[in-house]
Amino acid sequence: MAFAPLRLVIFSDLHIDLVGGWASQRTLLTRLAAGLDALAPDVVIFAGDLSNSLEPVRRSLQPLARGRLANLFVPGNHDAWLSPREMADGEDSDGHLRRLRGRVEAAGWHWLPGAPLLLDGWAFAGTMGWFDSAFADPSLGIGMTAYRDGRWGSAVWNDMSQARFRMSDEAVAGRDQAALAADLATLGLGPGGGPPTVAVSHHLPYRDLLIHRPWDRGWEFCNAFMGSPALGRLYDRHPSIRLAVAGHTHLPREIERPDGRQLLVSPIGYIGLGEGGADPVTRLAAVLLHPDGQVERIGSPHPMVAR
Repeated sequence: MAFAPLRLVIFSDLHIDLVGGWASQRTLLTRLAAGLDALAPDVVIFAGDLSNSLEPVRRSLQPLARGRLANLFVPGNHDAWLSPREMADGEDSDGHLRRLRGRVEAAGWHWLPGAPLLLDGWAFAGTMGWFDSAFADPSLGIGMTAYRDGRWGSAVWNDMSQARFRMSDEAVAGRDQAALAADLATLGLGPGGGPPTVAVSHHLPYRDLLIHRPWDRGWEFCNAFMGSPALGRLYDRHPSIRLAVAGHTHLPREIERPDGRQLLVSPIGYIGLGEGGADPVTRLAAVLLHPDGQVERIGSPHPMVAR
C-alpha cells in the first residue's frame, strides 16, 4: 500500500498550571488550538510536562484533541509530581501516573508508553525516560551525594522532593528504557531494521541536546538531571529510528546526526515566567514523515546544529 507523507506537529513543556488562572489558561489553549489547526497535522506529539497536578489535565488536553489520526502523549517529570494530599497519603509517582493516564485518555489522547503504534507505515513509541546522572560533568568536581540529593549549594533539583518512586532514579531510567525496548521489539525493530520510527521521550537521550552555560555552575549541575545517555545508546541499536523527539530543556534544539537521524526538542516553557516568546505557537514544530523514511522539517525551523 502506498502512503502519503504524514504531517507531524511536536511540542512539549506546556506547564499549564503555571500560566495563571483559568481565563489565562483558556486564552493560551485557544491560541494553541488555532495554531495546530493552521498546521493541519495528521499526528500531534506532546512530549511531556503538562502540569504539576492532575486537576487541569483533562480540560487542557481536550481543546487540543481535534479529529486527527492520532494525538500522542508521553509524561514528563512534572507530570510525575505528587500533590500534598498524595504525599500525606503515602502515594507514589507510579500511582499518580496511572491516574494521569486515565485523564489523558479521557481527553482524547493516546498514552504512548507501553502502547506503541504503527500509522501509515511509520512506527511511534515513547517513554518518560527519567535521569541517571550520567550527564554529570566530572570537571565540576561534585560528589555523587549531591546528585542523589539533587542539591548543590543554591542549586536544587525539585524532582527529589516532588516525585516519589519506590526505587532509585537510575532504576526508574533503566525501567523506562527496558519498557521502550520492548515496545520497539513489538513494532518489529531490531539491529537489522524495521519500519521507520519516531521515538519520543521527555528526558534527553543524547548529550548533544544539553544546553550549556559554563558561567553558571548551578545550571551545569542541573544538566545531570536532563536524561540518560543509555537511552541514546538504545536508539543507536535501532537504525530505523529516524526522528527522536524530546522535551525537558525549555529551549528549542534541532540536530541532524551524521547517520541522518533528526533530533528535535520544541518546548513551550514557563509562559507564566516569560519563557516561550511572545507567541507560543512559534514553538510548534512541524515535520513531514515520508514513506521512504525521510524526515523533512517544514515551516520555520529552529536553528539547526549539524553534528
